Amino acid sequence: MSESPVGHDDDELSGEEAVALLKDFDFSKNHLGTPGPNGELVSTWLLTAGIVVKLIGYTCGSDAPPSEPFMMNFVASHTSIPVPKVRGVVSWDDSWWLFMDYIEGVDMSVAWPMLSAEARDDVAQTLHNYILQLRAINLPHPNTPGPINGTGKPLPCIGRYFTEDNAGPFPTYEEMSAWYAAKHRVAEAAFKLHQTADYPYTSSNLTFDASFPLVLTHADISLGNVVLGKDGKVWLIDWERCGAYPQWFEYSGIKAYEDHSNIPESWLQLAPVIAGDYSEQHQFLREIDIALTMYSHTEDPGPHY
Repeated sequence: MSESPVGHDDDELSGEEAVALLKDFDFSKNHLGTPGPNGELVSTWLLTAGIVVKLIGYTCGSDAPPSEPFMMNFVASHTSIPVPKVRGVVSWDDSWWLFMDYIEGVDMSVAWPMLSAEARDDVAQTLHNYILQLRAINLPHPNTPGPINGTGKPLPCIGRYFTEDNAGPFPTYEEMSAWYAAKHRVAEAAFKLHQTADYPYTSSNLTFDASFPLVLTHADISLGNVVLGKDGKVWLIDWERCGAYPQWFEYSGIKAYEDHSNIPESWLQLAPVIAGDYSEQHQFLREIDIALTMYSHTEDPGPHY
């Protein structure tokens, strides 16, 4: 066990305090967040009345800190976006644990059905303002895509559009673009392999759009990651997938939930308002979906068992 507290003010927990809280906590209780599509619980718990703890990764013999707490502090210091305050990070029991403030309020997944159309538009406009602030931040390494943890080293990209095994790290934007081009070829080969007379393969002229600059991107703005605070603010939480990505990735991050039956259409329709309309760029990701799922382990489009 090692203790590596990481914070940014005098209110941080010491390593000893954080580990003592973890040792005494009953992890079978007090889960927070909205269950996933298969009912799985997120790795976030209400630790005390005012502090949340989140499992954010495994040490695997590395002392490199995860990106999420760095990104939260970075965003908090460069924007006015309401972000939970980081209280510390420790490595304990071969895992990284993030401590942060508990935000009193209601998850937007619960509040959304009760909001009027006008109130929903207000939330969308607020989130749009947050995204504009993120895009205006000068990146420390403007041509390196992916998460940022302050070390200057490129990190693996995670999220819906990077396969279950993640992708990269990509030292340059060009290398990430080339990775998507390869996935496009895999998807084309897979479609040709499985085409039938009723469903013939038709080629697409869509390509990965690298014409937009890399910008700081939350990359997972969903109803479950927006909190309507008791203070009246719209809070943005869960910065695990945050990183430097093409401007249109924010739109795709919202639309990633369009196949989930429990996601209101009224939310998805506001994606262009929140992030801008990048439906054509997003369609490219939709078309290579088969290469981002069943062919995530190889570029061979043959049968997988």
